[in-house]
Amino acid sequence: MSQLSDLTVILLICQLLGDYQLCIPRNFRRRFGSVKAQLRHVAVHAVLLLYPFVLCIRLGAVPAGLWVFLFIIAAHFIQDLLIALLARKYQRRRLPIFCADQLIHVIVALVAGQLGPILLDQRLLTLKPFLLSREQLNWLLLIIMVTKPANVLHELALGRYAPLNAGKSLTREGAGALIGNLERLLSVIFLAIGQPAAIGLVCTAKSIARFKQIEEDKGFAEYYLIGTLYSILYAIVSYYLVMHS
Repeated sequence: MSQLSDLTVILLICQLLGDYQLCIPRNFRRRFGSVKAQLRHVAVHAVLLLYPFVLCIRLGAVPAGLWVFLFIIAAHFIQDLLIALLARKYQRRRLPIFCADQLIHVIVALVAGQLGPILLDQRLLTLKPFLLSREQLNWLLLIIMVTKPANVLHELALGRYAPLNAGKSLTREGAGALIGNLERLLSVIFLAIGQPAAIGLVCTAKSIARFKQIEEDKGFAEYYLIGTLYSILYAIVSYYLVMHS
């Protein structure tokens, strides 16, 4: 039995889309730089949250849906202001600030999606998305999680292990991120069909493509191994968190 309501999963999807997939690259790097940038960022989330609000309207739970909408928007804006202050004061603490920021976003979505129906209107528990089953919702959330958010976390957490000559690589910009996305997507597919051992094939293909560089550059070999293990671990944890929620 699912522990999370459909509303919670939808709110998590909206949160990740607004912070990653639909975030303009320049604004993504500098969204804490000014109040104007933060307002633009929150506006993106407001547009996304119109979707669950419309679902609440269909249920006839307009006041409850409006409270959820306003609660998340207000919490997001206030949180971004506080995170901006921390980011400017502790510029070398990017990773813990990022993790704290994302954890609070998840908590806000859980409070709105899980407690909202209890405190506001129990009809929110019956909220159903257009043409999507719960399994499809879970897959959408999982796909979003294992792509851009994983790349951002990788850059923040593991960027310091990158070899000094990484900038001289002849690979195209963004190729590594795309490979990571495909690696994690294939991993969760193999997990879903009950073939976790097949994940080893992905690792083998990557190793063959980079064999010469791994053999000649110890620093790159270590970075490559760390990144691969991170990617697989991220995919496995994400899969079980989402599919068993």
